[in-house]
Amino acid sequence: MSSYANAAATNAPDKVGKVPAPPQVKETSQPQGSVGTVSPEEFEDIKEKASKDIQDGVDKGKKKLDEFGKDAEKKTNSFVDAVKQKVACFTQTVSKKIDSLRQTDAREVAASASNELQNPAVLAQILVGIGGIVGGYAVFQERHRINTDNKFVLATHAAIATGLVLIDGYIFKKTYPKFKKH
Repeated sequence: MSSYANAAATNAPDKVGKVPAPPQVKETSQPQGSVGTVSPEEFEDIKEKASKDIQDGVDKGKKKLDEFGKDAEKKTNSFVDAVKQKVACFTQTVSKKIDSLRQTDAREVAASASNELQNPAVLAQILVGIGGIVGGYAVFQERHRINTDNKFVLATHAAIATGLVLIDGYIFKKTYPKFKKH
């Protein structure tokens, strides 16, 4: 008898008794034991005081809610007025610009565009823009071949695109004034 089960069986208590049933609780309307009670008059006083306190809290809450609503309405109206003012200013500016463009002769616009197209920096910008559109379309067509689940691949593509845009902007800023014809 060298197994654990055999050793446990030999050390078992000799007299194992049954677990006693839990005591039953008596149902009664009268408190028993060390329960504190109050008289019916005291209970009514406590109930009235609690009811009054609750009603006071509700009234204060309603008052605060009304104040908050009025304050929120004022702030909302102020915000709406500010947005309306900015939109009116923007539309006025756009209208003035459109009116000035309408007054500009089509020949002036064509001459200005022709003058700008003589600048090699502008031509390079146009070619870079067209190249970007063609490249973007090609990537869009081949998107199923690119492993877009890999965040490193996506970060690399984003870094390359951002770098090209920044370099393009820097080169344009440096070369445009050199070749601009007045």
